[in-house]
Amino acid sequence: MNVAGSIPTFGDGMLKFAEFHVMVEKSIFISFKNGTHSPPQIIRSEKAVKIMVQITENKLIAKSERVKAVDFHSSESLFATALHNGSLELWDSMSQTLIKRIQASEKPLRSVKFIPNTEWVATGGDDLSIHVYNYTTGTKVTSFAAHKDFIRSLTPHATKPYLLSCGDDKLVQMWDWSKDWTLVKSFEGHEHYVMQVVFNPLKADEFATASLDQTARVWNLDSATPKFVLKGHSKGVNTVEFVKDWIVTGSDDTTIRVWSLADGACIQTLSNLHENNITTIAYHHNLDVFFTGGEDGKVLVMNGDTLAVEHQLEFGLERVWNAALLKNGEKAVFGCDAGSVSLVFRRGAGDALL
Repeated sequence: MNVAGSIPTFGDGMLKFAEFHVMVEKSIFISFKNGTHSPPQIIRSEKAVKIMVQITENKLIAKSERVKAVDFHSSESLFATALHNGSLELWDSMSQTLIKRIQASEKPLRSVKFIPNTEWVATGGDDLSIHVYNYTTGTKVTSFAAHKDFIRSLTPHATKPYLLSCGDDKLVQMWDWSKDWTLVKSFEGHEHYVMQVVFNPLKADEFATASLDQTARVWNLDSATPKFVLKGHSKGVNTVEFVKDWIVTGSDDTTIRVWSLADGACIQTLSNLHENNITTIAYHHNLDVFFTGGEDGKVLVMNGDTLAVEHQLEFGLERVWNAALLKNGEKAVFGCDAGSVSLVFRRGAGDALL
C-alpha cells in the first residue's frame, strides 16, 4: 500500500486533522460456496481513496508507564487503562482527561474490563487476584484470588452475570458476580499460558481463547470441551477476535490467520504485515473495521470485507499491547509501552477506513 502524504504528528492533548490519498494495490477476497470456503482470490485495484483522519493523543503519566490493557465503557464516556505499575486509571473519553487513578495492586495489571449493567470495573494481573471497583466512587467492591499464576485476560458476558478469566495456569475460569463471585466452572485443555479470552458478540455463550501452546480454541459455556482447536501458527498465539463468521488470530510468528467458524478451517494466512509479535486484534462490528497492534510499534487498520490494510499508524510509544473500540461509536484506544493513545476514526469515501 502506497500512501501519498505522511502520518500526522501529534502534540499532547491536541487534535489534528489530515487528509491522505491511499493507493490500494492489493486486496484479499474470500468467497464462500455452499457453506465451504474457496481459495482466496487476490484482486488488484488502482483505486485512489481519499481518507479523513481525526486523531487525539494522550500519554499517560510518563514514558516509563506501560499500559497493558484498555477498555471502553459501552454507554458512558469512559475508558479504563491497566498499567504495569499496578495502577488502574479511568479517563473521560470526551475531554481526554484523567478522572481517577487507583492503585489496584503492587504488581503489574494485565487486563481491565467494565462489567455490563453495573458501575463496576474489573482488573487482574500478576498478584493472581481479580479486583473490582466502583468506577463512580473509586471504592473497592471486592478482591479475590482467581488463578495460581498471572492473570492475562478478562471478559464479561453481555447479558448473564459471568466473568471469564484466563492466565498462566493454563485455565479459563468462569465467575458468577450475582453469587458473590462464585467460581462456576473451569475450562481446561490448553498446554501453555492462556493469553486472551473473548466472547462472541453474535453468539453470547460462545467464546474463544488464545494460548502460547500455538493454538486458539472455540468454546461454549455449556461444555468443558472446545468446539474447535485451531492449529496452524508456528509460535504462540497472543490474541483472538471474532470477525463476523470468522475467528482472527495473531501470533508471535508475526502472522494473522483467519479461520472459519463453521468448521474451524484456516481460510487465509496474512504475512508480512507486522515485523514482530502481534499482540492485539480488535474488531468493530458496526463499522466492519479491525485494528491490529504489535511489538513493532505499528497499528494496522484493516478492512473487514477484503482484509486489506487500509492504513498504518505509528505513535512513537514503543510496543503496542492492547486495543479497544467503542461499540457504538468511532473511537479507539491503545495501550503501549510509553502510554496510551485515543483516536477518533471515521469511514471515508469508497469504504476506506480512518
